[in-house]
Amino acid sequence: MKKNHYGLPAIILASFFFATFSALNRIVPQSVGTFHQLLIRTFLMGSIFLIIGFIRRDFSKILKKDYLLILLRGLFIIGDFATFFIAISHLQIGVTLFLFYASVIISNYIYGSLVLHEKLDKVKIFSLLLAVVGLGIMYINNLGAFVSIFVIFALFSGFSYGLGVASSKSLDKYSVTQVNSMAFLCAAFLSIPLLFISHEQSSITFMSIPFFPFFIWSGVGVLAFYLIIYGFKHVEAHKASLISLSEIIFAIFIGLLIYNEIPTLQTIIGGICIIIALALPNLKWKSKK
Repeated sequence: MKKNHYGLPAIILASFFFATFSALNRIVPQSVGTFHQLLIRTFLMGSIFLIIGFIRRDFSKILKKDYLLILLRGLFIIGDFATFFIAISHLQIGVTLFLFYASVIISNYIYGSLVLHEKLDKVKIFSLLLAVVGLGIMYINNLGAFVSIFVIFALFSGFSYGLGVASSKSLDKYSVTQVNSMAFLCAAFLSIPLLFISHEQSSITFMSIPFFPFFIWSGVGVLAFYLIIYGFKHVEAHKASLISLSEIIFAIFIGLLIYNEIPTLQTIIGGICIIIALALPNLKWKSKK
């Protein structure tokens, strides 16, 4: 099996780890504010990637033309993490997830077409529409909350994540560990002034921060982001964005197995639409002369 054949299963496995985030978020104390969490999580994940990179000797000299993209990826991580926390705190979960996932695949399609010059055919366009329809069916009961101003935060979070992951394809000359360590450490340093500007109050001090839950969350995050960046490195952004929607399917099963959350009929129908959408671009179609 060639190396690039691992791209698709890497994205699927990454989606599974991302699906566990909702459960892991419950072990992080809510007394830690949004920007405090942002700083701790990005610093821990960046440090873990940095250590792995040094052990594996994965680092190479950074070209001057890539510094701006590295900075942008750090900003994308901040935009993703911070605005998602804000959105999920003020919107219904269904609305937040619908807007997040929809903007993720749209941003991947835009970046893939305009920047990476990936071919956009009828199958990919149909899959995009079917995926959005599937998301809409799953979260249609929450559409009344779309009038909230915090809808913008949910959309911005999805676009930030989508562009952050897709833009990693423009840094494919570097190893996955180097790309991730640069992005997360950059995000950590950029979040420091945001912490002071926000004047966010926290009920705990540095010495009393429960780092163990953050280490667990960060460890899973390292696995997820390593696999997703690796997958995007070897799969077209259009296809990869649809495959990453398998996170929703995994989240449904996790909710069923751990929290006994029985999926509704509309969740099942929406899930089927998403499965078809992520499968279609990966099927081999033979043209008839």
